[in-house]
Formats: sequence, structure tokens, C-alpha cells
Amino acid sequence: MIKKYIAKDYVAYGMRNKITVNGILGVEQNIKKLLEKYPDFVVIVEDMIDNGNKVVSRLIFKPSEDSDISMREIILHEIKDDKIHRAWSIGSDWN
Repeated sequence: MIKKYIAKDYVAYGMRNKITVNGILGVEQNIKKLLEKYPDFVVIVEDMIDNGNKVVSRLIFKPSEDSDISMREIILHEIKDDKIHRAWSIGSDWN
């Protein structure tokens, strides 16, 4: 499923924790680590706005649906040939 949406040369830049994710393998490894730690992980999309080849999303991440802790993030995705090529994110820590 990831290969359908993520470009081979994908790069994501995390401003909060200075993490860089490279390529499809990097995305798969990140998701695997996240789900190992939080198997019931939830993403809530609060807003999504597109403008040409850019999409901005405002998201809430929670370890589980009923969790009292969360992390908020804003992500700018750059789209090319119907795939995400680059992403920049900034957000809060878990609180």
C-alpha cells in the first residue's frame, strides 16, 4: 500500500525532532516501529488543504482511541506524479 502513495525518492523532514525519513523503506520502518510501540495507534485528520501540488494536513496522533495523551502535527506534502515526494512536519511532543 505504501508504494502506491510514496515515491521511491521520498524524503521527510521532521522539524520538531530533526528526524529525516528517506524512501519507501524508511517510511515502512517508521510505521513498523510506531505500531510495535502503539499497536492501536490512531490518526485524526482535523484539516486537509490542497493547493496545486501541495497538501497541508493538521493531524492528531494518539496511542489508542481512548488515550488521554496525544501529539499534534502539521505536515506539508509535495505531490508529483500522484505520489508524495517530500514532506515537512512540525508538531508537539506527546502530552
